[in-house]
Amino acid sequence: MKAHRINPFLIAIFVMALLLRAISVTLPRQPEVKDDAIEYDRIGLNIISGNGFSMDEHPPYMPTARRGPIYPAFLALVYSAFGHSHGAVRAIQALIGAVTCVLVFFIGRMAFNEKVGLISASLSAFYPPMVDWCRYILTETLFTFLIASAVLFLMIAFSSSQAWHLASAFLFGTAALCRPIAVLLPFLVPLLLLIVYRNRRRAVTHSLAFISVAALTLTPWTVRNYMTFHRLIPITTGGGLTLFGGSLAGRYDDRGEIKAELERAIGRRLLNPSSITVEEDARLIKKGLINIRETPLGYLKACIRRSFRLWRIYTHSQAFGLELTASEYLRNRNYPAVLAKLILAIISCAPLPLAIIGVSLNRRKWRDFLPLILIMAYFTALYSLIHAIERYNAPMLPYLLIFAASGAWGVRRWLIRAPHMKVDYRNYEARLSTRFDRRLFKRASHRARFLRVKADKTTRAEDHEAHHSDPML
Repeated sequence: MKAHRINPFLIAIFVMALLLRAISVTLPRQPEVKDDAIEYDRIGLNIISGNGFSMDEHPPYMPTARRGPIYPAFLALVYSAFGHSHGAVRAIQALIGAVTCVLVFFIGRMAFNEKVGLISASLSAFYPPMVDWCRYILTETLFTFLIASAVLFLMIAFSSSQAWHLASAFLFGTAALCRPIAVLLPFLVPLLLLIVYRNRRRAVTHSLAFISVAALTLTPWTVRNYMTFHRLIPITTGGGLTLFGGSLAGRYDDRGEIKAELERAIGRRLLNPSSITVEEDARLIKKGLINIRETPLGYLKACIRRSFRLWRIYTHSQAFGLELTASEYLRNRNYPAVLAKLILAIISCAPLPLAIIGVSLNRRKWRDFLPLILIMAYFTALYSLIHAIERYNAPMLPYLLIFAASGAWGVRRWLIRAPHMKVDYRNYEARLSTRFDRRLFKRASHRARFLRVKADKTTRAEDHEAHHSDPML
């Protein structure tokens, strides 16, 4: 069995990624635990306290379906091992973020080549948003890791006859239990199998197996919700609130007006989104669909605005201890901090245009990176339809960086142009006129050998013809 040597550059990238994240999560000022983070934190504490899956701080600890089970279970596991420590959660998320960089390398290598994999893993190690999300008690880091693992196993399944697609299906289902926005993704992936697999029978059988495993992964939690709330809730509630708010964005620009309309819809004052009941959530879904049908043009404009908002670029300089704005640092004459923020801004903004270049240069090999396109298109479309904020692009960032790495590698090869062959047919030798790398030299050597063989055949044919056509012989 052939042993696979670990790339030393990959080890260095992992160590650097872990070091950067470890420094970031140990900074004195960390993000405040509020809003969604509080809900996850309370559920995690209630799980280890034996109070069930509840967001209540006091008895009777009513069960909830507002959050998926994976991230609260992750928090409960950490709390049971290290106590109620947000620092421990951040430290483990730093490790998960560093491992995600390694997954990015393997995905980039399978989609393009090893150099693109190394470049994309390096970008992931230093990319400010991916470093920053490890500091939040939110799903982003774990969810990104689960999606990246599922994509990697899916790409392995494309080139292997083994059942790696089943592991991918399980991970996609687990990711959906972490963030319900991914609940439709396992049922779209079989389309890739039908496109990529040449054997149609194998494609159909693998697709059915993929859907079955993903559905079985979701089933226990769906059954729990049905037995608890006597309604079919696949993963969580809260979709009604999100859909209704998203449908009102095409009619109102002010958040206060949207909240007032929401309170009129549920017939009471809304103090906390978590206080919406299962019945009220179902009612909001119906009202949201009615709003979309009544104002389709306004809703379409709101979707376009949300898609741009989703990809808005931030420097996330607070992850590196730069809490103030560049103008404030400039007024204080702290020029190193201004330079650092400028570098972070360049690092944050550069991947998007490079990714566009990468997709354009490799468009003929679209089958190789089709899973990456699916992930980015899926999340962009769904978040644009309902609600979009900047942190929702976290699961798409690894694939953005992979495309950016392919674009950077393509630009590099364009700057260092392929050498021109100058062939001397008299000596049958190929001479290279410019710089070349090892691959181009090998290609040139094959070309020169081909020309020598062709010239030898031509010479022998001419000699043979001259020998038989000479009247003196």
